Amino acid sequence: MTDTNVFALAQVIKAAGSDPSNVTDAVWVEGYRKPELSAEDAVNLALDIICGFEGADLPWECWPKDYTSILKCELNELVVTEMAEEESSAAWVALEIIAAGYSKEATSD
Repeated sequence: MTDTNVFALAQVIKAAGSDPSNVTDAVWVEGYRKPELSAEDAVNLALDIICGFEGADLPWECWPKDYTSILKCELNELVVTEMAEEESSAAWVALEIIAAGYSKEATSD
C-alpha cells in the first residue's frame, strides 16, 4: 500500500461527499475490488449479507439480486462503519478500505 494509492482513493471519497451510499458507488465505479473469493467464502459472504437484510426487516426489493450486488454490499458495510467513526476523514476511510484488501482493478461493470 502506498501513500499515492490512499491519496487517490481519498480524493474519490472526498468528491463523493458525506453520504455512505454515494461514497460506496464512487469507490465501486473507480474499480476498487477485493481479490476473488473461494466458492465457500463467496457463499458465506452472500449468506451473511442476506441475513443482514433479513434481520433488518428490509423489503425484498432492497435485497441484493446477484453476486456483484453482494460484493457491493460488503463494501458498503465497510464504508458505513468507517464513516460513522467520530474522527473519520476521507483519508481514514481510504486507508481502511485499502487495509481491508481492496485495490484498484480494471473492471467491466
